[in-house]
Amino acid sequence: YLMLILGGRNSELFLRIISMNSENNKILVKNSKYLLSRMDLALCWEQNKDQFLEMCEKIQDLLNISTEDMKYAFKLTTEAIKSASSRSTNTKERTTEVWNVVKDIKLLSKCETI
Repeated sequence: YLMLILGGRNSELFLRIISMNSENNKILVKNSKYLLSRMDLALCWEQNKDQFLEMCEKIQDLLNISTEDMKYAFKLTTEAIKSASSRSTNTKERTTEVWNVVKDIKLLSKCETI
C-alpha cells in the first residue's frame, strides 16, 4: 500500500514491476494481484499503452496461471480500457461544448450591435 502512495501517478513503475514479476514466475503472484486490484489501470493505459500491453503479454505468457487468475487479469484490463475510452469520449464531448465556434460568433455579433 505504501508503495502505491509513494509511486503516485508513476504508472510506468508499477507496470514494470508487474511485468518483471510475471517474467520471473510461472503464476500470477500475490504482489502483482494486489497491484492490479489497487492501481488505476485506465490511467496506466492512457499514460503508457506500450508498457500496459507488454504487461498484459507477460501475464498471458505465464506457464501455470490458473483460469481464475487469467479471467481476473482479463476482466481488469478490459475494464481499464473501457474506462479510458469512456474518459476520452467524455473529454471530447466537454471540449465540444466548451468551445462552440458558432456560439462565439453569435456572441461577437451581439457585441457589435451594442
